[in-house]
Amino acid sequence: LIQIELFGIHFTAMNIQRYFMASFGLLGSIYLLIKRKSVLVYFIVFGSLSFTSGALATLFLVENDYMIAGSAIEIFIFTLGLSYKSLCLLKQNARIQLEVLQMEMIALRAQMNPHFIFNSLGSIQHLIRLDRQKKALEYLSNFSKLLRLVLDSSRQGSISVAEEAQLMELYIGLEALRFEHKFTYKVVIDTELDADNLEIPILLIQPHVENAIIHGLLPKKAASHLEVGFYDEPEYIRCTIIDNGVGRKASTENKAKSNPGHKSHGQAIVADRLMQMQDKTTAGELVQIVDIETGLSERTGTKVVIRIHKED
Repeated sequence: LIQIELFGIHFTAMNIQRYFMASFGLLGSIYLLIKRKSVLVYFIVFGSLSFTSGALATLFLVENDYMIAGSAIEIFIFTLGLSYKSLCLLKQNARIQLEVLQMEMIALRAQMNPHFIFNSLGSIQHLIRLDRQKKALEYLSNFSKLLRLVLDSSRQGSISVAEEAQLMELYIGLEALRFEHKFTYKVVIDTELDADNLEIPILLIQPHVENAIIHGLLPKKAASHLEVGFYDEPEYIRCTIIDNGVGRKASTENKAKSNPGHKSHGQAIVADRLMQMQDKTTAGELVQIVDIETGLSERTGTKVVIRIHKED
């Protein structure tokens, strides 16, 4: 129309096109608002309306500044929309990672609990083979209490420190009964620790307790003792397993002679569980194993320290 110099028709056609596009944009925005499935619709609608308003103002008021302002507002609103979308994606990724973490924790617990129950059943079978019916029944009674506590708590994944201490006392008592009370034991809870309300993963320290009994205390011929403690720290719950057994060096040598090639996975699972929960901390900071020595550098036991972050 411009080429053939029909300027009047050209302006009329342009106005009709602008009215049509404005009406189409308005109706489209209303439709999107009615059918909206996401908050992002608001950013699209209000950004588009800003641009359309600027275009119409420029048309009627013949001033390009309105078009520039409308376009700038549209760009700003769309930028906010993109930022909101990025934030939603970050939250979604965080939620997926949390679900994956929970699945991994369940898988790790699934490796621990059957292992723990299998050892207890083995102890009962051991007493039955020795024809010690009375002790077998006593063991079975205590084991049933322990199993009930484990099953009641396993769905939750974590239990209070007080309940974990009760579980450990039952477990150690069963092992002491199995091995003719060759060792004494004590479970300690710090009076400063809110043991009834603070929670830790169920059976977290059990592999270390088992290792202390089997490989530290039982090979020792003299009197032996095990102490499990739960203590309060500003940011952590500190769990300690202290035995006055043969020490790690002698224990490693004994294991190599009695069962060459065997690898124990219980302690590795503990480290994995802790690192899954507290991925900003290395396993070496969360679990520390040290030898207890006399003044003559004679190793007289082992101390395990496990630190668990208090939940916010």
